[in-house]
Amino acid sequence: MRMKDLIKISLYYMGGYHAYSFWQRQMGKRLLVIMYHDLVEDSDAGTVALLKRDRPTRRQFVAHLKAIKRSYRVVSLEDAIREIREEGNLKEDSVAITFDDGYASVYEIAFPELQKYGLPATVYLSTDWINQRTELWWERLTDMVNKADFKTVDFAVVEERLGVDMAQNLRGLARNLGSGQAFLDAIEAILRQKSDEELSESMELLEELLFKDGDYTSTPVKALTWDQIVQMSKDGMNFGSHTCSHLNLRYAESDRVEQEIAESKKEIEKHLGEGIQGFAYPYGTDLTAYAKCVPQLKQGNFDYATTAYPVINDNFSDLFLLRRSCLPFTTSSALLAGTLLTYFATTNPEPIEMVL
Repeated sequence: MRMKDLIKISLYYMGGYHAYSFWQRQMGKRLLVIMYHDLVEDSDAGTVALLKRDRPTRRQFVAHLKAIKRSYRVVSLEDAIREIREEGNLKEDSVAITFDDGYASVYEIAFPELQKYGLPATVYLSTDWINQRTELWWERLTDMVNKADFKTVDFAVVEERLGVDMAQNLRGLARNLGSGQAFLDAIEAILRQKSDEELSESMELLEELLFKDGDYTSTPVKALTWDQIVQMSKDGMNFGSHTCSHLNLRYAESDRVEQEIAESKKEIEKHLGEGIQGFAYPYGTDLTAYAKCVPQLKQGNFDYATTAYPVINDNFSDLFLLRRSCLPFTTSSALLAGTLLTYFATTNPEPIEMVL
């Protein structure tokens, strides 16, 4: 167990919660927004060579829900925003649960567990993926790496065509396939530095270099269907926009940003038959780029927007740069309670731009 996890558990068992409660009564109320993407069944957790970090199992997700519900008020992010706007602050410390992209596991795993524990959540949809017009490139990347025969890869050509960093990290994956998550993360980070057009070209070239015979067939990760989305909406799940194509807002032209914000909102509202309030920035960590999108979001009648900058929200002066955090992938109630306590007891520094 990592040292910081031991500290969180110790804080929990040494009565840190009671000390925090006294301290917090002197402070303003806080909002912790938890972020998820995909989930997996417990039996499927070890069935792929390279698991993504943002894939907790059902048991872990249930442990998260129990830990959250045990100590904090859980509200939808939409209700939290409404309360802040009407009351000027939250009535009490609160937690909101969110999901990005629109993975099918939200319906298959998360939704029934949320219903069981009576907890709300919000899902931000990339509508082109929901409409099966595109794949999620990072999932396609993982699938290609899992299926590639690295013995046939000419790394000198990779270096020439895609750069030294890409070649080095692919070599690392070839040597550590099955435990090479850090190398895969590094490759993703390289690709995220590109515009969407450059990214598409790099992915096509990478496929060509990994599969010289052109024999690659992707195994797409399942997205939600509109029927599932409508059903969940009728049963209390909230939905928001994540653009159409999971657009990289740092590099996109202003008119395309405006178009994708407007079209994704229109598409979701058409299917739900009601308005949506929230937006989640794709990639989530470039605060400077996202601040430039705020006027477009306000013009599009959004009420708030979320980043993936991992701190708690204790200042509600800007509801269009809300922070979101993740919980550790564990079933340990003590570790989860300690992590939650740490989030709520931390005073936030000034935000620093993070670029992947």
